[in-house]
Amino acid sequence: MHTLGLQKQMHVAACKLSIVSTRKGAYQLCLINSEKYYLHTFIQVQSGPAAKDYTSLLSTEDVKPVERQLARIRETAGLIQQELKALSRVEEGLRKGTHKVYSRVIGTGLVTLAVIGVVGVVQVWGMRRVLKAKKAI
Repeated sequence: MHTLGLQKQMHVAACKLSIVSTRKGAYQLCLINSEKYYLHTFIQVQSGPAAKDYTSLLSTEDVKPVERQLARIRETAGLIQQELKALSRVEEGLRKGTHKVYSRVIGTGLVTLAVIGVVGVVQVWGMRRVLKAKKAI
């Protein structure tokens, strides 16, 4: 869990605060009211491409709204590609694990068949000895 420490004296009716972090993970946000009256607080948490402020592009360049949305879509597509690559790596690991289990099951089955065969031969051999001793054969 990451903790961001921010202290700010604000005596304004409305305030917009933006916190940006390059590290992934869980964060804590603590609001402390030091006034003697109740404050109404609205908190909106966004992550990924939705958290970026694309309106600054409009002020620095004459970007059309469609181009701003295209920038947001491109970044979202990049995140989806990263997630797909991670999922394909996990899938490859699962395939390797499945192949190992399959090989072990086949090996265990062959060993079990061999043990059953040996036990059967030993039983037949023992039964012959018993029957020979009783002179039934």
